[in-house]
Amino acid sequence: MAPKVAEKSADFYDKQNFEGPIHHFALNAVSHLYPKKIVDVYQSVNTGVGAKVHCWHHLDYDGRHAEIEGPNADLKAIADLTCFSIDKADTQVIQFNFVDKTGGNPKDYSLTLDLAGVGRKILYSNDGPDYKLAGIISPSAGTLTTAVYLRNEKSGVYLATGSIYFKWNAEKKEVDIDSEKFWPKQLTHERQGPTKFLITLISNKAST
Repeated sequence: MAPKVAEKSADFYDKQNFEGPIHHFALNAVSHLYPKKIVDVYQSVNTGVGAKVHCWHHLDYDGRHAEIEGPNADLKAIADLTCFSIDKADTQVIQFNFVDKTGGNPKDYSLTLDLAGVGRKILYSNDGPDYKLAGIISPSAGTLTTAVYLRNEKSGVYLATGSIYFKWNAEKKEVDIDSEKFWPKQLTHERQGPTKFLITLISNKAST
């Protein structure tokens, strides 16, 4: 049986099955272990009912993402991940994959996102199959607004600026893009899962 843990925190252990020294992390704590992996340092974790652990492959919140809730006696399932954050239990990670359908080369275009609580993230077109962080939303907090800048990396010209409004759909248990009003016309979006979207560049003409 897993030991008790405070409601809004996570306890990591040096060994499997919650054995060895305990390392306590409170809500909003962030740990970047690169070049080590999480499993190089911790072997099990138990989260409180009010907390969730978000784990990432890269220290800048890129690459594969995994969520941990409750007792996990063995962390082998996240063997390749290197950093984690302790967030509220209801938080949801929004992810984008940005593809170019205008005929450009990989990374010809960038999508810069200003993320609340995280900072600026840059996604490049046709940069592989991984979905990248596009926001962290708490359903209880309402709408999440993210500023968007679409740029031609060859010319340095910004094709568009706009905003994305995300909202949690409690009935369907998924994130919705809440408004198209300030969505850049050069881009389309297609749902790929409850919190994942494929963003496609369909025009490389700058907004006028």
